[in-house]
Amino acid sequence: MTVDINKIIASSAFSGFSNSSSVSFSSSIAGQTIAAGSYVSSSAFAALNNAYSISQVQINLGGLESFWRVLPGNLVINYPNSSAPNYQIELFSYFTSGLLRVDTYISNQIGTGVTIPTITINCRGFIFNSPF
Repeated sequence: MTVDINKIIASSAFSGFSNSSSVSFSSSIAGQTIAAGSYVSSSAFAALNNAYSISQVQINLGGLESFWRVLPGNLVINYPNSSAPNYQIELFSYFTSGLLRVDTYISNQIGTGVTIPTITINCRGFIFNSPF
């Protein structure tokens, strides 16, 4: 498909990539102490049909951050920072059986127990019509 560059300027004339569906969902992990070498996990999911579409997932880690991040399939975040993490948060998004899922794992990164706050994994899933 050839894109008519003249229509890009007037986005209302450019078919496709319109937001056709969105959903908000969440899960949480209770505040606790994670033993050395251990991890905790949580899964959030919502019904969202991704047939013939392009998807985007955004996440917010309530209790840790106030901003939203784009989740490009997977994301690894070290806390409190990358140079000396106490714990690591790994997030994965995928579709299965008509569900958009976000799996979260928090693993201890130090040799003793590490205490984490209650974390709410707020998720927003978007489906965009694909023009091809």
